[in-house]
Amino acid sequence: SGIKKKDNTIIVSDWASPEQTIFPKKLEAEYKEYLVNPPHEWARYGKKEYPKKVKEYTETRINLYYDLLEKEDWNLYFVVFSETDWFSHIFPQILEKKDTNIVTPTFRIINEFIETAKSLADILFIVSDHGFEVKSKIFYVNEALAENGLIEYSRI
Repeated sequence: SGIKKKDNTIIVSDWASPEQTIFPKKLEAEYKEYLVNPPHEWARYGKKEYPKKVKEYTETRINLYYDLLEKEDWNLYFVVFSETDWFSHIFPQILEKKDTNIVTPTFRIINEFIETAKSLADILFIVSDHGFEVKSKIFYVNEALAENGLIEYSRI
């Protein structure tokens, strides 16, 4: 059905998109070099080369993320780092703190970006669908956003 409330909105396609693109299209020429295809076919590279390919992808894309983070006047900035997911599926031992040297270079790049975002943002959410640790607390994102005046919604 299209993008709603398009004013002051920039959207960069994610790894699942059939085409790497940016909206509004007028930004495509400026950021074309950063819109690289994700390394979907890990088996094509092999387990030894795959981490290098992911790191190259991350280095390229993160330049786009930094540029938008620092140049644009944003109220909400949202990035999905799928690299953690990709690595967790191919190297599940990293969740047990084994062979972490495989992923450390890429995770370091992501961590540096998070630290920069943290210094610029009033609120930062970091959410993962893999690992980290089990929490016994329930967290409702909409409730937290509403409590901070970022959204309004009705509790039906």
